[in-house]
Amino acid sequence: MGRLIATAMAAALAFVGSTQGALASQGPLTLGGNLQVQLPDGFSLSTERVSPAHDGGVYYDYEFTATPTQALNALYAFDFFTPPEEAGVLVVLNVAFGPALEGDNVLTTNSPTGSFLVQDPLELPGIVVNAKLFSTFPGYHFPAEVALLDYAPGFALVCNGGTSDCQAVPDPGRLKVSLSYEVAPVPEPNTYALMGLGLVGMGLVSRRRR
Repeated sequence: MGRLIATAMAAALAFVGSTQGALASQGPLTLGGNLQVQLPDGFSLSTERVSPAHDGGVYYDYEFTATPTQALNALYAFDFFTPPEEAGVLVVLNVAFGPALEGDNVLTTNSPTGSFLVQDPLELPGIVVNAKLFSTFPGYHFPAEVALLDYAPGFALVCNGGTSDCQAVPDPGRLKVSLSYEVAPVPEPNTYALMGLGLVGMGLVSRRRR
């Protein structure tokens, strides 16, 4: 069942790509750990969180958002790149779509609608999750595509001082793409020296045994 859904999703993405093509991309943006991402036009960085990991590394969490401007299906193409001198990372990519107008003074009357699909989604036993899990390698590009299908904007009531003073405002919705990954700590030079001495010691022990 999971593979059947994944095949259908891949076919839908291929259809969107063949009929409209990916939206234009911006220049590369360098994130923490020197991971670079090429964002489709319309996307911007909205949230950045950096926190220490238990093993001495660093966790990076980013959220990119875009407001759909077309009443047509759209394919958003991301591209990730790790420079040759940097280490690769394991990236978790998640996608969400919902109202753009939120808050205590906002009453959603007609939510924006749309189905989002991730190319090569994460598969769990019997379940297809609209997320992507991939590893980057130094010097290589890794594309990730997200499709927004059957998109339609919505409406919300923005109220001032209670529900007696409200105004209907179009809500185009917001597409969110979040990334999370960990960058492992770089060993100190003396750590490399100790590793080298350990390897030399292992070699000497091996020779003596012979």
